[in-house]
Formats: sequence, structure tokens, C-alpha cells
Amino acid sequence: MATQFSAEVYRTYTSKVAKLGTIMESPDGARYRFALNGAVALAAGRVVQSVVPTANHLNQAVAAATPAGNGTITVTLGATAVVADEYADGYVYINDAGADVTTEGYKYRIKSHPAANASASLVLTLYEDSPVKIALTTNSEYTLIRNPFRAVIIHPSPPTARVVGVAPCAVAANEYFWCQDRGPCAVLTEGTLLYGDQVVASLTVDGAVAPSAAAETDGPSLGQPLGINATGEESLIYLTIG
Repeated sequence: MATQFSAEVYRTYTSKVAKLGTIMESPDGARYRFALNGAVALAAGRVVQSVVPTANHLNQAVAAATPAGNGTITVTLGATAVVADEYADGYVYINDAGADVTTEGYKYRIKSHPAANASASLVLTLYEDSPVKIALTTNSEYTLIRNPFRAVIIHPSPPTARVVGVAPCAVAANEYFWCQDRGPCAVLTEGTLLYGDQVVASLTVDGAVAPSAAAETDGPSLGQPLGINATGEESLIYLTIG
């Protein structure tokens, strides 16, 4: 359920005051998601994306057989360590299981986990409403995905992961903030926008929106213009990202 809108959406935080992805809405239709910025400060009006998935945490082996109904999954990491709760509020899904095809295709929400070294075992504690549905075996292979709103970055041009919203205010490195993904928002502009046209993530300017020449090649629509300004300035975009 969405929380009530307040001036909090223009504040930043040094500690986590809500679950990542928590929704806040305003009367004009704007919607915000609680997010954690990455290691680089953000300017207001910049488009942000999720962090790129870690290659060594994709398509790796489940470390031990796990019965249905279990609240934890033990996995073997690839050659990249994790810090404590790096994947909290994120996902583990079973992408392959060899002959045990009935265990594939299930996604689980991660509540917490400790730190672990590269190539070590890691115990993932699942949310209570997301226990193991089908027993896992050592043939099962998993992929870890961080919460889309954890350690977001300004979108490089072109984006390298899913675009999740726009920073509505300046955000320091490693601070929490409310990331806007719907409704009227001032956004950095690249190119000549047109009323009635869709805008997309720019392919040439980091953190900007650009006119959509061909949606099938430009990427998904981020919204439509309400007010258009020159390239290099901010335009008012009605976002439809989430």
C-alpha cells in the first residue's frame, strides 16, 4: 500500500527509513519509490537505472538440497564476494535445474543474509511469505538480483540495466531518497521533444530523456512531455516508468 504524500519526497536520508521500493504518492498523480543511491552523487532531474547484475552471481549452483517450505536457501557464490544484506529486498530465482525441471522458474524474495567471501557458501533468509515452493537439489542453479532500487546509478547512454525513475532532488553518494517513476517531473532533455510523442532514455547523454524516433530501437517509453524546453535544459515530463 502506498504511503501518504508529504514533503519527505524531497529529503534525503543517511539511514534506511522504509523498505526499498516502498511507494509514496501525491495528489497530482506523482509516484515515488524509496531508493538507495550508489557511489556517485546525483543532480536533480537525472534519469537513474538499477545497478548492473553481478556476473558471478548469475547461473551458479545451489549448495545443498533444500526441502519445500524451507525459509532459507544455501548457495555457492561465484568469484565475487557479497557484503551483508547486499541482496536484501531483492530476489533469488531458480533459472536451471538439469533434469529436475520442476524446480525451475520459481522466484523468492530475500529478507537478509550475512557477508560472504568469493566462492564461499551463502545462506539466504527468505521472507516469511516466500518460502521454497519446490524442493531444490544440487542440480538446481540460481541467479541473484538486487532490489531494483538499491545502489541506483545515473543511466549511462545507452542504459545498461532497467531504468527505474528520476531523482527529484540532488542526492549525495550512498544516501537514500524518493525516486520518482510516475507523474509530472522535471527531467534533463536531449534533442527536440514533441508533444504527443514518447520520450526514452537518451542514447548519447547520461541521465537525460530524448525524443523517441522508433520505440522498437530506442527502448521503452519513459513518458510524454507536458512542457518542452531546449536540449541541455529540463523539460516537464509525465513519467510512466513504473
